[in-house]
Amino acid sequence: MEMLINLAKQFIEDVDGNGKIELPEAISALSGLLAGPDSNLDIAGLMGKVQGLGLDSVLSSWLGSGANEAISGGQIQQLFGEDKIATLCQQLNIDSEIAQQALSKLIPMFIDQSSSEGGIADLLGGGSGIEGLGNALGGFLK
Repeated sequence: MEMLINLAKQFIEDVDGNGKIELPEAISALSGLLAGPDSNLDIAGLMGKVQGLGLDSVLSSWLGSGANEAISGGQIQQLFGEDKIATLCQQLNIDSEIAQQALSKLIPMFIDQSSSEGGIADLLGGGSGIEGLGNALGGFLK
């Protein structure tokens, strides 16, 4: 939950110059965007979608210790779908382009931070190191 709160705070900072977006609203909207079928954060599913867009090297940069490769606003729309982006924008009363720009910066940071110090392995149900992460992702990193 702490990662989502930090993501929401950063999102607000990036998109809300007028101070109209409240933290609970941002958390709710981002939860809806990042939730899987069970309504929980689905980081593994998100990584699978990034991979499905053919962005394997980009995802690897987010999971690695080096600099994060960029993702475009258009790729963010492909990743989440126009409907989910529209819902987020409606909930927060922001422009789609602004939301996509902010998300293109924040999603790489979110996955990167989730993967540091075993955070992603914990979210995926345990495992140790790269082997545990690889097993949890069905061999994604193998």
